[in-house]
Amino acid sequence: MTRRAAPVDVETKAQPAQRRSRETYDRILTAAGELLEEVGMERISTNMVAERAGVSPAALYRYFPNKYALVVALAELLASTSNAAIVEWIKAGGLETRNLDEAVAKNFEIQKRTTEIIRAFPGGPWIARSIRALPALRDVANRSRRDVVDQLFAIQRGRYPHVPEDELRTAIRLSTDALASNSLMVLEDPDLDADAMLREGCLMVAIYYEHLDARYPHP
Repeated sequence: MTRRAAPVDVETKAQPAQRRSRETYDRILTAAGELLEEVGMERISTNMVAERAGVSPAALYRYFPNKYALVVALAELLASTSNAAIVEWIKAGGLETRNLDEAVAKNFEIQKRTTEIIRAFPGGPWIARSIRALPALRDVANRSRRDVVDQLFAIQRGRYPHVPEDELRTAIRLSTDALASNSLMVLEDPDLDADAMLREGCLMVAIYYEHLDARYPHP
């Protein structure tokens, strides 16, 4: 009988309560992100992270049991940062558009913003590339995606009341994933014209919603 590997603990042990602890915690995460981009998941170790962060291994283990917990904490922080930008964009009227050109412009605004967040985040491009390769990161991605879809659905339900709810939720999921894939393409290939690629992706999504809107008769 083949034994299943024991599940890896990916939970952060504790959250910092004081300013100095927070600074140590943030240095550890920044060091981990930098090293992920430099050496990848296979070669990175908690000792390497502790040395880069200028802390003792014991200080690192106070928060993280292993390197996998570090990576998950990074992914969760990146997801929450990106999602906060999307929520801010929604509240500022990002979904309130009157025509195709305005829809493209507003979608491009948040698409560029979230892509820049990933690019600037320690280990952000590596996390974006690896999000579907590691089970623990897939869990983070799925939770984040559900949060975004729920936020968008709450607004789009009012804008497309004639579209069946299941189909509208599917459309939001498809368009969200398509734009995420477009961002990843831009992050992976520095030779691409990033703005042009992001804008074209936003145009595709805007046209998709126009067709969705026209597919069902308005009340």
